[in-house]
Amino acid sequence: IVPEGLPIILVTTLAIGMRNMARHGAIIRRMKAVETLGSTTVICTDKTGTLTKNQMTVKRLMMPKIVYDVTGEGFTPEGKLSIGGKELDDDEMGAMQQNLGFRLAAATLSLCHNSQIALTDGQWSAIGDPTDSACAVLGYKFNGNVAKFAQRHQRIHEFFFDTDRKRMSVIHDYEGENWVFSKGGAGGYKNHVSWKITDGE
Repeated sequence: IVPEGLPIILVTTLAIGMRNMARHGAIIRRMKAVETLGSTTVICTDKTGTLTKNQMTVKRLMMPKIVYDVTGEGFTPEGKLSIGGKELDDDEMGAMQQNLGFRLAAATLSLCHNSQIALTDGQWSAIGDPTDSACAVLGYKFNGNVAKFAQRHQRIHEFFFDTDRKRMSVIHDYEGENWVFSKGGAGGYKNHVSWKITDGE
């Protein structure tokens, strides 16, 4: 009892609808969903990576009295610091590495995480929390391979992130001394990124 031309008309109509939605940047996997989406007025989503690449990137580094822009995208550990659109050259970066505050901030980025950044089949990837991975990639840009950097500075203890402290802290042997590196909510630490452990405390 169904006219034999109806299925063809239905498929053609849905295909035209998919094409029109594609022009607006909406890609639909199942053709039958066009009819439902055509009557949708509001779509609510969360940022879990379903609609994005799930690759967080640090784009700005704020230090006392100065803010740096950071170039680069995703997990590829290639990028430079810039101020006002002007990239810092190697001499300027070398001078920054002599500054203890900057060196400790860079060390925090390289040590205070549990992510692994690796080049596999020509593609950079990360295993771990997206925020940790973003920090690790920026640490990679400053200190080179974060895994080798961590091997040179042995981890002594780790305080995992929890809802009470709202931060992750690690103790490392850094430049011959024990330092605590922390990331997360500053809380009672008054926005310091690193602390030296002395007298066994």
